Amino acid sequence: MNPRAPDAEEISIVLLGSLNPGIFHPEWFRRQEILSSQDADAAEIKIVSPEVTEVLFLDMKLDVFPNRLVLETLDASRAEKLQDIVLNVLAKLPHTPITACGLNNTIQFDLADEGYWHKIGHTLAPKELIWNSVLENPGMALLSVKGALPGNFPGEVNINVAPSRKFLHGLLITSNFHYAVPRDDKGTPRSVEVPRYVQQMSKAALAKAREVAEQIFEKIKN
Repeated sequence: MNPRAPDAEEISIVLLGSLNPGIFHPEWFRRQEILSSQDADAAEIKIVSPEVTEVLFLDMKLDVFPNRLVLETLDASRAEKLQDIVLNVLAKLPHTPITACGLNNTIQFDLADEGYWHKIGHTLAPKELIWNSVLENPGMALLSVKGALPGNFPGEVNINVAPSRKFLHGLLITSNFHYAVPRDDKGTPRSVEVPRYVQQMSKAALAKAREVAEQIFEKIKN
């Protein structure tokens, strides 16, 4: 049986560190040959300033703050392009200290079945042991589970399961691969590791939310 495809999907990469929001103008992306002239001209500038930048381009949204850069898209087909843009930004700013990187996926399913929706919530967060005795009509609002990320880039895998924000009786699943960049003997983050992390872990990170969904639908039958 083929895995159930999400009805909505959001992908993002987050960089934490010391950033200069004011440089992330579409013209900078053009000069650095990260965006074509046509795509840079078509970009929608919400704000570009030393404190915050918000720009829309290629069905993506870029938010930059002094301590955080977020590039996200609601179009799953843009995943590789989003990754390429982040890698190009890192290549053009090699001396920018990056302290952590997050690879994130949010998927939503329209179950269109209130009974099945409740069954998933009751199975993942049983009410009989505690909640029925202390709350009136308890329901699962958010289930968070954390796991280890072993291998060359040790970190954390964070999974959230919650009611959908988009569909009345829907399911939302988020996955976050969080990598704290190691530091050298002087305490300086080894930012050179970040591009390798993005290249090697993006595919696994984007697949994790789908893997969780597959297990939920397999183990909790309608």
